[in-house]
Formats: sequence, structure tokens, C-alpha cells
Amino acid sequence: MIYKDINLQQEVYRQDVYKLMDWLRDEEVSRYLNEEKGIINSLDYLLRASTLPILTPYFNQGGPFYIIEYKKDSVGYLKLVPKGKIVEIVIAIGNREKWGQGIGSIALKKGISEAFLSYRANEIVAKIHHNNIRSKKIFRKAGFTIEDTLEVENLYSLTFDDYINGYSKERIS
Repeated sequence: MIYKDINLQQEVYRQDVYKLMDWLRDEEVSRYLNEEKGIINSLDYLLRASTLPILTPYFNQGGPFYIIEYKKDSVGYLKLVPKGKIVEIVIAIGNREKWGQGIGSIALKKGISEAFLSYRANEIVAKIHHNNIRSKKIFRKAGFTIEDTLEVENLYSLTFDDYINGYSKERIS
């Protein structure tokens, strides 16, 4: 996997929204996501109500939203949700054919850099379902540790100091 082949695209185009809807309809992709129940209907309405070719402003309302591109093809999304000096990160590779190729891991690293360096976060957090083995693996690899155990998910965190120092307090399994 070549680092430069994976980009966080800031613009969200109509064709990206169609792909996003397809990904969210796929149970394998969406089963661990915390998206609203009516999100597909909302996206469909957005496409019908707007004639704009770029829909970025609709996606950036709660924080920056990026389309993950691999060799110029949209394969997933990453969003950052700033909450003061803490930024929550959400990542999903929607194209199942690209699972297991390291795209999520590289996109996560780029998202971490964006959160710490552009948004000046002190800490990044992620809520990961207990059964989401792939996400747990890439977040552990990136240095995240378990901060709290919730009913169906764990809260993982990475501090700026740990990011800069290149280590984490403990590794998660």
C-alpha cells in the first residue's frame, strides 16, 4: 500500500453521496456504525433537493468530513467531530473489496494528523463496538488505548503527547 495513493478528499461530490448511500445499505459495512436510522432517506432527499455538484457544506456541519480516496476512487469516509480540545474521529471503509489492504490504517493516520495539527486537539477519541475487530486493530496500531468500557462499545483515546512521543500507555487487544 502506497501512502500517497490514499487521500482525504475535502470536497463531497454527488457521486460520493450515491456511493455513501450504497455503503450504508450494506449490512456488513453499517453494522458497527452509529449513523442515524433515517440517514439514507436524508441523503436521498439532499440529492433530490439540491442541484449543486458539490455538497460539502451539508456534510461539514458537525465538523470536517472527508471522503477517503484510494487511487482517485472513493472507498470510504472519515469525519472529525471537535468538542473543545477533544476531537472524536469516525472512519469507515465502505468499499468491502478494499478491506484488509491497509487503506483504513493510512486514512486514520492522516485523520489523526489533521485533528492534532490543524484542529489543535489535545486528545482524539473514538467509540468502537466491542465486536469490530478490524477497527480495534487499526486504532491500537495507531497508538490508541481504552479509556472507558461502555455497554456495546469501548471509548479509545490518543493524547497529543502520546502521538508526539510515538508510544501509548498500553496496547489494546
